[in-house]
Amino acid sequence: MVGEFIFRTADVHPGSPAALCQVPTVPTVRSVIEAAGGVVWRVTPGPGLEVLVVHRRRQRDWSLPKGRLHTGESALSCALREVHEEAGLDCIARAELPAVQYVDRRGRARHVRYWSMEALGGEFRPNREVDCIAWVQVAFAGDLLTSPREATVVSTLPRALVALHPSIRLTTTDVPLPSIHRSTALR
Repeated sequence: MVGEFIFRTADVHPGSPAALCQVPTVPTVRSVIEAAGGVVWRVTPGPGLEVLVVHRRRQRDWSLPKGRLHTGESALSCALREVHEEAGLDCIARAELPAVQYVDRRGRARHVRYWSMEALGGEFRPNREVDCIAWVQVAFAGDLLTSPREATVVSTLPRALVALHPSIRLTTTDVPLPSIHRSTALR
């Protein structure tokens, strides 16, 4: 084309007229990966309020059950499906908890919505994603979860439950205390 200049990067010297004519690189806009999961809870006679955490074999981490939305699937349906697929539990969703946004190890933006979920039944069987699960007191879940973001989501559970069920009486072991997350303490 007439009047169009094409330069290879190696041919352009800083401060030269060609450098002044270069169009800045526009970062590519990637879509956000939408996901959903559950903070599954149960009340036990001994320790009181417990939450479910799953150990993902591929990532070698402890996390909350979650996963990507399928095309046309609602976030709530996805959360219930993922809890069932990963932990084998049937649940009833209660209050929506704070969402989490982050950039994963591969540089992809993620947005994860969470719901508090009461476990109704079911049975865990190791599967291709999760090799074991643990029920942990809410106050100690943050020590086991690999992600500080997920620990923060779990810390909102007691207040959400009291708002839904005023008859629930929480003990001091049910309320997470502010603490330094173990992954931050190791830095």
